[in-house]
Amino acid sequence: MIEHASVELACGADVLLSLQSGIRAFASDRDSTVWLQMSDGQYLRVSCRSVDLAWKFEVFPLRVERQSDLVDALRKFRGSARDHELRALAEAAFGAEGAVPETDATALPEDLTEWPFAAWNLDVLRRREGLCGLSGEMLHAAEVAVGLLFTDPQGRQLLIASDTFPLSLVLTQDAGRIEGEIANCVRVPVPDYVSRYLGS
Repeated sequence: MIEHASVELACGADVLLSLQSGIRAFASDRDSTVWLQMSDGQYLRVSCRSVDLAWKFEVFPLRVERQSDLVDALRKFRGSARDHELRALAEAAFGAEGAVPETDATALPEDLTEWPFAAWNLDVLRRREGLCGLSGEMLHAAEVAVGLLFTDPQGRQLLIASDTFPLSLVLTQDAGRIEGEIANCVRVPVPDYVSRYLGS
């Protein structure tokens, strides 16, 4: 069996630590994005990313990004040589009518839901994922950061995690669903996660 290096959250330590307080509201966008509105007016986008570790072994860790960073990256990309190349390929393949339309992955949600907790603890969920051969033996394995679990002092919880469907998210406050989703996960409090896995 090949043991791959762990695949951690794609975010800075400062971004992850900021999620321990100051969330004002949230919204979900088509099961692929969760937006968190912070008390300072900033928005954070939680989504999945795809990481290929080996042939047919793909994992989907979470990524947390500032909306302002997304806007900056999109501005740098628009008008770049790669942008023009991709547009030319799309037009050659599909014609002018079939060219990829302008979309903005940074567009903020219109309908926000008030954040349900006044105070909470935050854990990162890590899960061991693997690829088995035809006879059931494990061929590849890796530890993957797949979720964020918010728990208030009364024990109520909110989960944002990778779904079993690629690049989709689970966003739920249902206790039964959460119990099932986290059954095979290790919970790591954010300060510990930052010091152990993000190198800060």
